[in-house]
This record gives sequence, structure tokens and C-alpha cells, in this order.
Amino acid sequence: MLNKWVLPAFGDRNLRAIQPFELQQFIDRFSGSSKSQITLAMTILDGVFSSALADRIVSTNPAGGLVRPTAAPAREKRALTEEERAQVEAVCETHPHGKYLAVLYYTGVRPGEARGLQWGDFDWNAGLLHIQRDVDYASKRGPVGALKTPSADRYIPIHHRLEALLRPSCGPTEAFLFEGKEGKPLAQVTATRIWIGLMHACGLAEPIPQSEQKYGKWDIRSKFRPVISPHTMRHNFITMCWEAGMDVLLTMKIVGHADYQTTMNIYTHLSDKHLERAKEELDNIFSARAAKKRLQTP
Repeated sequence: MLNKWVLPAFGDRNLRAIQPFELQQFIDRFSGSSKSQITLAMTILDGVFSSALADRIVSTNPAGGLVRPTAAPAREKRALTEEERAQVEAVCETHPHGKYLAVLYYTGVRPGEARGLQWGDFDWNAGLLHIQRDVDYASKRGPVGALKTPSADRYIPIHHRLEALLRPSCGPTEAFLFEGKEGKPLAQVTATRIWIGLMHACGLAEPIPQSEQKYGKWDIRSKFRPVISPHTMRHNFITMCWEAGMDVLLTMKIVGHADYQTTMNIYTHLSDKHLERAKEELDNIFSARAAKKRLQTP
């Protein structure tokens, strides 16, 4: 937040010259963003000026009275159904861009981490993948940068199906798996088009009405809208870890969460869903028994 947003906006300004209305205009840019994104932006500003106030650099904290903008409604995260998983696995094997989908599906990495992968990150002998960079399109310092958190620097076991897909086409150590022009990472538009094409192949895209089309008629972005995002593959990966009974701490290490509670919250949410399904099944069981008993009564 500091490097991508705050410093580009205020980095060359004297703290005493920054007015409350300027900070409010900056915060208002995040209207429609997630609640956590807005909270982070406001926390950074308040922290900077609170520290400056404590050091007597400023006489007041201009960030103290900021009005929180409206956040986007929280989207319900979901995993794939068994049928969707089977379709995704098939598309990984057959689609021209199936390797991109396979990396997301079999490793649970963040989309930016997948786009930042280089062939040297794979240790085929040890069967481990080292996550150590991120491709962030919003970064002011160029797309290839540091990971989201220190804990995101991690090793992930390589599934044998993923190895079978990737290893035959292994390239030079510093080459990106998913190259764009001139050996650079995929451009944002290219990554978006690839994802839409993959989701269409998986049956997870819906047609866009002609009245809503914004791009050229040959652009796939004008034809289909994916019903899930690349991040869904990460949630699905965590769900599959939970379904397999994997320890929450081990899952936390593999997916690179910064704290235990983040992973635990997902596990708890999945447990609640599991209990809801169990309740429905129990209701069906006892309802069926009651109906059977009524039929047997003369």
C-alpha cells in the first residue's frame, strides 16, 4: 500500500503541506474496493501522521478525521464442484494455455505469483516449486516485484500431473513460464484473454449481450464473461486440502498465508458449510424414515 499508492501520491510532499481534503480525495479513490484495502489505506495514512505528530513534525494529524468510502460488497468465495474439477483437469491437459490453468489449480498460488514463475524456480529432483516473485500490474515500479508478504516466499510440492505437463517444455532458468513480448511476463490484457478462453473451455463463462460489449467483435472479452476469477483456484486448492484432512498449519505454509488465522478462518467457513450439508442429509434421512413409518401404519 505504501509503495504502490501512498508514496506515488505524496512521496515528494512536505508533511506539513498536506491538507485533510487531499487525504480524503486520495482515500475516496478506493471507493468500491474491498473493506480490507480501504482499511489498509486509512491505517497507513493515520500511522504516518500519528508518528509525525509524536515527533513534533506536524502540529495536528490531518488523517484523523477521514471519512471511510463505501466498500464493495464482499463476494462469496467458492470452491469448484467435483464436475468442475474434472473439467478443469481435462482442460489443463488439452488447451493451448492449459499449463497456466494447471499451475493455478495444482499449486494454489496467487495469480501474480503464477505469472512471475521462472523455470529456475522448479527443483524437479526434489519435487518442489519455489515461489519468490510476483507480477503486479498495479505496481509503479514495473510488473515484476516482491511477493505480497515475507511468508509468501515458500516451497510447494509439485504434483506429478503438473510435472508431466510442464517438465517436457522446461526452458532456460531465467525464462518466464508464461512469456509475453520480448521475454517479459504476460501483459494484463493477454492474461485476461487467456483466462476467459480457459473458462470458456471449462464451461465456466457466460456470453455477453451485444449491448454490453466494449471491445472489438473479434476480442474474446466482448464474447464471454468468466463466472469465476483466477483466485477461485486458490480457494479451491485450500478447500481440497481441508477435504483431505490436511493440517491447517501445513496448508498455511503451502499457500503462503501471513498468519494462522487467515487459513483457520477459511477452514472454519468450510466446516460450517460441511455442517449445513450434514443437517440437510440428516433431515432427509429422518424425513424418509417418518414417511416410511406412516406408509407401514394400517
